[in-house]
Amino acid sequence: MNPPKPRRDPIPFHPRFNDPTLRGEKTVTRRFRPRHVDQWLRAKNPVPGKRPDRWPGFADLVVTDCRSVRLQSIDRDEARLEGLGSVYEFEQIWRELYPSESTLNRPARYYERWENNPPVWRIEFRCLTPPPARLVPLEVEA
Repeated sequence: MNPPKPRRDPIPFHPRFNDPTLRGEKTVTRRFRPRHVDQWLRAKNPVPGKRPDRWPGFADLVVTDCRSVRLQSIDRDEARLEGLGSVYEFEQIWRELYPSESTLNRPARYYERWENNPPVWRIEFRCLTPPPARLVPLEVEA
């Protein structure tokens, strides 16, 4: 009998984080629900109108740590682990992903709002997928 294969549940990533994740610069992500947390994850880029199993995957990840933290407990070092340069940049991306009531067609959920400092899951991971090879043109002598 073969041992069960590890699941690789899809976890959505914004395409801007593909390269930092593959290079090992982004090693942490924050999520509301732990439904994505498994020992193995497949990082995918969401495609509007398609099911998660149809999203293009770009990396296989191994979860090394998962714990509950407050959203605003992020500091500069944690922002760098998120693949960003500062806490301000993290806050701006969070507000873009989870806008306030004024920009939604529905009321904002309490747990989405930056101001409410909700608990989130801090998921630390290691990327198993090697970065794509960069081809450099050869110098041709004339």
